[in-house]
Amino acid sequence: MDCKAVFEKISPNIASLIAEFLTIKDLINLGSSSQNLRTIFYEFKNSWKAILNNLNLPESVISKLKNIEDYIALFQKKLIKADKYYIKLSFEGKNWLIFPAYDINYDWKGSEYWPLQSHKESWFGETPIPHLVNVCWLRMYGDFVIPRGKYSLNLRICADKNLKLYNSYFTLNRENCDELMIKFVFDSEVVSSLKNNAGKFTILKLGAFDLTNYPEKYVKVLFRSYEGNNWWKSGFWLDAVLFIPI
Repeated sequence: MDCKAVFEKISPNIASLIAEFLTIKDLINLGSSSQNLRTIFYEFKNSWKAILNNLNLPESVISKLKNIEDYIALFQKKLIKADKYYIKLSFEGKNWLIFPAYDINYDWKGSEYWPLQSHKESWFGETPIPHLVNVCWLRMYGDFVIPRGKYSLNLRICADKNLKLYNSYFTLNRENCDELMIKFVFDSEVVSSLKNNAGKFTILKLGAFDLTNYPEKYVKVLFRSYEGNNWWKSGFWLDAVLFIPI
């Protein structure tokens, strides 16, 4: 069945209701497939407000959205190298670069030890995100292409009460350069702070770095996690990797 043809035959009101159940990525993809769907999805503000409400943005931001262009500017999918993409969110005068965690690679992905599961507080609606249940070998790896500039590296993360990371750590470096720009250790203080907010997503800052002197317009950076020891790790949801300009 041609889904595009089906959508173009139904009324705008019904299509708008359907749009409220789509993720940001699906909404942009489907809305860009035809002028009719673009009109339905981008002009019906209720669809966008349902998604914006899931981001817990302040009303001062949402109230400024008046037309199609405002919504497109708020959530704009950018296609870049290696079929990676980021969502650019204009917030407090800065363009946050958001990489959904479900696109990151890691060992045991999709298994019973580290499944992809939906979380009601995820920025990406019902799209499943990584939930670390219990693994011995904690290994994540994401390659991100971002515009040169100064950024802080952040995770949108939600801890379970049984969070255990045992000094595991995340690093960030440029492609073809072994020198680390960031090394963040999940020590006892960090784990305790996350446990105090168990069940709630928080934006955890891992560190800052400077790519302003890099000759190319876009830079590939390598995000990796490493073992603190061989004990079992457990207990967190990862929603997104964020690069916030500073």
